[in-house]
Amino acid sequence: MTRPLPLYRRSLGESWRSLIGWSLGFLAALLLYVPLFSSIGGNPDMQALLDSLPPAMISALGYGAIATGAGYVSATFYGLMGFALSTIAAVAWSSAAIAGDEELGSLELTLAHGVTRTQVVLERSAAIITKLVWLNVLSVLVIFAPTTARVSASSSVTSSPSVPPSSESACSSPWWASPREH
Repeated sequence: MTRPLPLYRRSLGESWRSLIGWSLGFLAALLLYVPLFSSIGGNPDMQALLDSLPPAMISALGYGAIATGAGYVSATFYGLMGFALSTIAAVAWSSAAIAGDEELGSLELTLAHGVTRTQVVLERSAAIITKLVWLNVLSVLVIFAPTTARVSASSSVTSSPSVPPSSESACSSPWWASPREH
C-alpha cells in the first residue's frame, strides 16, 4: 500500500534544515523590531514626526497606526522585514522545488515512478505553502504567546476579591509593549 502525498512528504523531509534556518531568521527579525516599540512606536516624539509628514507618505508606508502595538508590528515587521523574508523564502523554495531536481538529475527518475507532472507541481507547491504558513504562524506565536500566558495567569489572580477586575485587561498587552502600559 502506498502512502498518500509522497512528493509532499519528501519535499518537507528534505528541506527541514532550511525551514529551521528561515524560522531562526524570522525570530531574529522579530527580536530586532518588536522590542523597540516602547522607544519608537509609543514615543510622543515619533507621533510629532508623523504629524509633520504628508498624509500620502504616511499611508504609503503604512505608518498610520504605528503608535499602537498592532500598527507598529504591521508597519515594521509584517510591512518590511517579514514580507521581504517571506518573499525570499518563497522564491528560494520554489526554484529549488523543480530546478534543484533538474540540476541533480533526479527529476527524470521521479517522473519515471508513475507520478504525473501535475502531481509533482501540486505536491511541491503544497509543501512550499505549508512552510510559508509555518513561518507566519511562528511569527504570530512569538508575538502573542507570552500575552496568552500572562492573561491566563492574571485570570487566576483576579479571581480573588482583593484584585480589581480592570487589572485583567491591563495584562492583555503583548510582551513587547512598554512597561508603562501594563
